[in-house]
Amino acid sequence: MIDNGQLSKTLMLSAHLQDECAIFFSLREGQAMPKMTRAPVSRKEIREAGDLLRRSFEPSRINFRRPERTANLKQADDVGRTLLGSLAEELDGCKSVVIASHRELHGLPLHLFGPPHRPPVGITHQVTYVPNLSIFAGLKNMRIDSLASPLCLSVAAREDSDTIHASFSSAPSVVASECDGQLFKGTEASRDRLYRTNRVPSLLYLSCHGRFDANSPIDSHLLLSDGKSLPSRRESESESETLSVRAVLERQSAYSPIVFLDACFSGVQNLVPGDEPLGFPAAFLISGSKAVVASNWIVEQNCARDFMVALTHAWVQDRVSLGEAMRCAYARVRESRPHPFHWAAFSLHGDHSVHWEDLRARTAN
Repeated sequence: MIDNGQLSKTLMLSAHLQDECAIFFSLREGQAMPKMTRAPVSRKEIREAGDLLRRSFEPSRINFRRPERTANLKQADDVGRTLLGSLAEELDGCKSVVIASHRELHGLPLHLFGPPHRPPVGITHQVTYVPNLSIFAGLKNMRIDSLASPLCLSVAAREDSDTIHASFSSAPSVVASECDGQLFKGTEASRDRLYRTNRVPSLLYLSCHGRFDANSPIDSHLLLSDGKSLPSRRESESESETLSVRAVLERQSAYSPIVFLDACFSGVQNLVPGDEPLGFPAAFLISGSKAVVASNWIVEQNCARDFMVALTHAWVQDRVSLGEAMRCAYARVRESRPHPFHWAAFSLHGDHSVHWEDLRARTAN
């Protein structure tokens, strides 16, 4: 582990994949010129590692209680450790890592892995992902206006059991309580409720089902209520009970600076021309949010609850940065559920340095 006294800088990584190797351009705070590092991993190996991770965590394959029985991640782990091994020297002395991925690397969340013989970088460092470093610079300089109290929406599908309904609302209830926010659940958790506000909430928390559309990522959506009934996972949804990536992009500058998406596949993104990721994280960042927490795959509800509660407590009560709160939540969940399917399901996108007090001060204005 790195001595906390040395953890004072942010490492910004911009990746460029070539057929036979991965190239990282790394820049620390205070440096004038980036350093170039080559990792002996091909695009094909990175693509196969990402595909393996995706297939292993598919709902039809994964054992939710004992994922180690069905998910053999050795190939992906070898690729991840080789990539981060090439950056071991750069990681030393830094507490935060900002990653702008490239091509197939977008499908391989690097916080799962670590350099050889070291813990995963998500446990040792604050890790955040950005579409590119120019957007990260804009997020750091983004001005936060006067904000309203947090807004937490929780809704499960009408086919779900009472146990699942209760599980969906447990973490948002804790978040609303700790953040002095408003909680709406069931039929009250509607898109209309999300839009019906005079001031932007300081935090938006959505706990619901999510669907990722690989053929048309802009049509990926979250299931909310239409205000009258619960959504259905089995039937075609109406526009009034979904929040799609398209809808987020069409309603720019109308969302909270911090967004928690406690929904399966809410962080999955596909690439569009120009190597731009398209999905909920990019859409919210483009639409005015500073940071988005979203899931990389299907999430077991108990783990999601434990992660979100740990994240919120560290951020709000312990008053650490959002990036450090993510690291603490990773470590907390990993203690009892060491498989990455459980502890690494969520990623942070955007500005890792924002503090709860930064938002709280705006709500008091």
